[in-house]
Amino acid sequence: MKLFSTVQLGYLVALALSLGLMFLGWGWVYTPGSSGSNVMLGILLALALVYLLTANLGPFFQDRVFHGGDPKRATLVRQAGILMREGTKLLKTTEKKRFAQSNGGAVEVPGQAVRDGVADLERALGEGNERVGTPLTTDELETKVNRLHEELERLASLNKPKRRLGDFSSLVVAFALAYALRAFFLEPFQIPSGSMIPTLLVGDHLFVSKSTYGIVKPFGSTGYWHQWSEPQPGEVVVFEAPPYVGPNHGEAWIKRVVAGPGQTVFMKESVLHVDGEPYTHERMLGQATYKDYQDVTRQWLPAVADHRVEDINDHRHSIYISSPTQLDWPTLGFDGRPLQLPGLKCGPSSCTVAPGHIFVMGDNRDNSSDGRRWGAVPIENVKGKALFIWMSVDGSQNSVSIGNFVLPNFRWDRWLMKIL
Repeated sequence: MKLFSTVQLGYLVALALSLGLMFLGWGWVYTPGSSGSNVMLGILLALALVYLLTANLGPFFQDRVFHGGDPKRATLVRQAGILMREGTKLLKTTEKKRFAQSNGGAVEVPGQAVRDGVADLERALGEGNERVGTPLTTDELETKVNRLHEELERLASLNKPKRRLGDFSSLVVAFALAYALRAFFLEPFQIPSGSMIPTLLVGDHLFVSKSTYGIVKPFGSTGYWHQWSEPQPGEVVVFEAPPYVGPNHGEAWIKRVVAGPGQTVFMKESVLHVDGEPYTHERMLGQATYKDYQDVTRQWLPAVADHRVEDINDHRHSIYISSPTQLDWPTLGFDGRPLQLPGLKCGPSSCTVAPGHIFVMGDNRDNSSDGRRWGAVPIENVKGKALFIWMSVDGSQNSVSIGNFVLPNFRWDRWLMKIL
């Protein structure tokens, strides 16, 4: 059914009502000053609400309030228009089926009664406009509408079982393809925290390739059915946080791989060293200012950091160093002994990554809970490689603010940005 065949007052009133309800209820979906992570879901729900209310309340208002005469007649005229459109579409479908089955022979053409009924109403109403054609009484119009409805039901019943099976099969195939795409090839992910600033900002929505390293096990399992490569230093990966990270284990986290199995890693004066060599980096002039979102307090707080550019295996990317002092890692424990972290074998001055593990860090080096705190990540926990940002919103600023209806600022320059 078309939402608008012509601009009618009843539909306009229904549209205004649905927009008003959306305006009043928007605050339940999106809270100003939040991370902006659910704004796209809110927009889709709002559009669905506006469409459904307008499509269903529009005919009611048009027939019962703004009919300009007999409300029963207004309803019949609208129903006649719908039946004529449906009848025309059904006749086209039937004609295609008849042609496919004919094979050059004569086949009886079904639906003549529907064809006659549509033509009869078109002549009488002028395709739904009563200013053209022969006027009908309300009872005559009701009779013609009911007759066409019965003929449509009869013609539709010829193909009804097959159509239902076909529709169901198409739905199953669509769901299966969508699930397979998400489970094995491409999965959406959103950035909830600032640990990867400036590469990834809070409010970035990105796609993750799940087939880069192998065929991952579906249904929430970790590991691979078949693995053909391993994450390499410099790549940004999404992984399931292992149990030893703390209360947030099992969540999907995103970090940069800085060392692989068998490599040694340490930091000297905030410079990352792998296998005894520092990664190439340069310090940019001036300090960087940014806003970081605190999920616990739900606040955006300003921050300042030194901006540096690091190069890991040709992955040239920016990092932020915010500590006022140059930091070394690993450090000794309170008992004076080297750290004991899962997936790492640590000595006084460096740690070696265990087989089957990777060492990950955030690009916001001094504001990241990463391998320096809780150890290395099992490769089987890696869900995929981050590819590109498809949408980015900035919840710290508003692009639209009309009473209760607030939209975050959209970072258009980050849309479709490749992740380096």
